[in-house]
Amino acid sequence: MAATVLQEMVSVAAAVELFRSLVPPARRVDVAMGEATGRVLAAGVVASEPLPPFTNSAMDGFALRWADVAPAAAGGSVTLRLAGESAAGHPYAGRVGAGEAVQISTGALLPAGADTVVPVEEAEAEGATLVVRRVHEVGRHVRPAGEEVAAGEEVARAGDTVTPPLLGLLATLGVERVVVYARPRVALVITGAELTGSVSLQAGQIRDSNGPMLAAVVVASGGEVVSLVRVGDWEEATVAAIASAAAGSEVVVTSGGVSVGPHDLVRGAAIAAGFTPLLWRVRQKPGKPLFVARRGATVLVGLPGNPVSALSCFSHYLHPWLQAAGGRPFAWERTTRLLAEPVAVTGDRSVLLRCRLDGSLVHPLARQASNMLTTVTEADGYLVVEPDQERAAGETVELFLYPWGTRGTRGTRGPWGGRRAGGGG
Repeated sequence: MAATVLQEMVSVAAAVELFRSLVPPARRVDVAMGEATGRVLAAGVVASEPLPPFTNSAMDGFALRWADVAPAAAGGSVTLRLAGESAAGHPYAGRVGAGEAVQISTGALLPAGADTVVPVEEAEAEGATLVVRRVHEVGRHVRPAGEEVAAGEEVARAGDTVTPPLLGLLATLGVERVVVYARPRVALVITGAELTGSVSLQAGQIRDSNGPMLAAVVVASGGEVVSLVRVGDWEEATVAAIASAAAGSEVVVTSGGVSVGPHDLVRGAAIAAGFTPLLWRVRQKPGKPLFVARRGATVLVGLPGNPVSALSCFSHYLHPWLQAAGGRPFAWERTTRLLAEPVAVTGDRSVLLRCRLDGSLVHPLARQASNMLTTVTEADGYLVVEPDQERAAGETVELFLYPWGTRGTRGTRGPWGGRRAGGGG
């Protein structure tokens, strides 16, 4: 089954621009707050009530009238009658009158008539009598209603990521549902007659690493895996798997079967399933035989079968695509550090050079083989080194961080990302 391509081998930059051009409009969905963490808001949120919703005390102490205790500001003392208590969840129902005070807890509603709170450390209570030894100013230790958020104020904007603190704020304001961008739906098709999910291996078999690995990186990139199938090197089965995967997804991601061998069937199968090829082969290593096609609004990305090649292509092309399809900018997480040792690339292909971080330094890994997953488990990200380019030790370089974060305590990112879904592209 012959595959017709529309482009010859392209540069890394050209491949990036193709992926950027293929980003679909992000879908909007209405979700309950419990499903919103980590999602990007598609619409802003306006407070329907003030925060705090009522004037309350910032301290454990006594609510009273400043007019009654002003003499204590000059160094004297004032004696008042304790009229009752205002506790959190159990407010004082009466009004604080002249010469009266009410014991109050932190967060409890400030009773009518009171305008100041004296902390317990600055007064002495005995029975129904309160002696105030010291006061500072009117309104001290009082949190006015709306001090933090006014009713009608926008508390979250479209484009904000729903972080745990934002989730807590929205819950405090009584928000039950929000409009977010939907996670892009990804269908995975893992090809290779040699692959098995079994613990026990038969002669010539290898365990499938790409399936679980790619499913995990889809989630790390903000996507949703809607299906994952494994198919052998049979033409009809490959066509059927691709056609089925395309039915309910924005993007079909295949692994393996995109090179030039007799069992590399994905390109031809994609055409048979109605896809139009857009790209085959990028001037890079690892990951040269990357394949991209489209059918209507559905994109197919054929990743190489070597695990490192698959991850390299995913990180540089599919990760920003999924970010953008989910309402974020088309971007990578990057960091600027100093190169620990010189790097030189010969030939006509860019190299996605796996590296590890060590403080302010970037160390290229000694091993760069595309079949060795340990070269990725030991890495924090990669440098894009252009053909025939030399980079000197001590030179400032830009490291692309992997979508799943950096290793252990060397991580540079927070657990839920930045406030807004921004970033460099």
